Amino acid sequence: MNNGESKAYGGQRPATADPALESSAGPLTGPDAAAGPLVVSAANPRYFTVASGDATGEKAVYLTGSHIWNNLHDGLGPGGSCAERPESNDYQAYLAFLRDHGHNFIRLWRWEHFRSQSFGEAFHLCMTPQPWPRTGPGAAADGKPRFDLSRFDEAYFGRLRDRVIAAGNVGCYVSVMLFEGWGLHLSPAPDNVEGHPFHAGNNINRIAINSIVDYQVLPLDPRVQAIQEAYLRKVVDTVHDLPNVLYEVANESSGQDAESVQFPGMPPLPGPIGDSTRWQYWVIEFVRRYERQRGYDTHPIGMTMQFPVPDQAKVNDPLFNGPADWVSPGFDDVAHPGGAQRSRWFTGPPANDGAKVVITDTDHYAAGGAGDAARATRCGPGSLSCVATTRSSWTSESSTWSIRSTRRSEFPPTSPWSRRVTPWATRSALPGGCGSSGCSRVAI
Repeated sequence: MNNGESKAYGGQRPATADPALESSAGPLTGPDAAAGPLVVSAANPRYFTVASGDATGEKAVYLTGSHIWNNLHDGLGPGGSCAERPESNDYQAYLAFLRDHGHNFIRLWRWEHFRSQSFGEAFHLCMTPQPWPRTGPGAAADGKPRFDLSRFDEAYFGRLRDRVIAAGNVGCYVSVMLFEGWGLHLSPAPDNVEGHPFHAGNNINRIAINSIVDYQVLPLDPRVQAIQEAYLRKVVDTVHDLPNVLYEVANESSGQDAESVQFPGMPPLPGPIGDSTRWQYWVIEFVRRYERQRGYDTHPIGMTMQFPVPDQAKVNDPLFNGPADWVSPGFDDVAHPGGAQRSRWFTGPPANDGAKVVITDTDHYAAGGAGDAARATRCGPGSLSCVATTRSSWTSESSTWSIRSTRRSEFPPTSPWSRRVTPWATRSALPGGCGSSGCSRVAI
């Protein structure tokens, strides 16, 4: 594999009138730069703190934020068909929005498909750049050159590093999403598989996955696993020195062996699907082992809710019983996403026993956009975490902030404490009524 360390940028940097939003190739700079790396607090493991080696001087990091589907890739837009020119994200305006609203956390969204759609083909997700170059010979499913999975596209990794740095310079911590699960088993067929670089005909390396089982369920084809390992090393090499980095294995991978996925009132989504738990644990341990081998700073690694699972009441067991530093749980007291708004995770989150840092995504317990910004202000003493998700599309062409079919352009600013490392108090109340049990208010 080509493990070159080029920091090439895949395109021109957008102009900005605010130097604080400019990215750079070096460490974070500026008065608002995020401190790190983060570690789980020994004094109160419900929170992260900045690594210092002195537990008596620990300060809690109070996180809050908003994420969007296209904050890393270009190519998201309305309608089921790819645009002739991939739609671009005005990333600098996005960071300005976060800063103006006192936010300090984002999930940097990894999309693996060069052609896919959301439910009902309301949006296309024809995402570029990808980690591997499109060199050919031959054409992929979209008519463009096939991928060479034995090489890396430095435009992708240059953009990844630049965007993490730019976010860090305005005080934002970034969860670098390593893989993506939703698109492979929950987006419409046939592009859920045929729009992926690892599908037969889309690469020159004779890699041919036919479902999420071939990509995120152990044991893997050794050739697929080798490519994943090389990719993970490359990502870690690219951002390991940045203090604002967290990692996330994948968004909404499957957690059940089945021939299809069934939603009420909808045709089944063809499978097969499988349980990705062991694979996600492997990714976590692989990244940690590589950090140790290279002598890098360690960064927190997270695991998020899987769907579907055999028993929804046990959906969070692999998260809280697994090796991740932080988790994003989901509804566990109703049978299906359609009833998730009756879940305790929506109406009154359970108390956190300190087993894991919890960073929740309201889409995992308030599907359909009900988890609005007000969720971030409804955390009572002893609660686990109260959050709001903003899954949206910010495009330079329209310069509008749209969240699915619901517009929430006035996301309320959070406490000014959310934008800095805050003084630690193990028993005194935190802003907004969070007592000693702690509320990790993170809007993702």
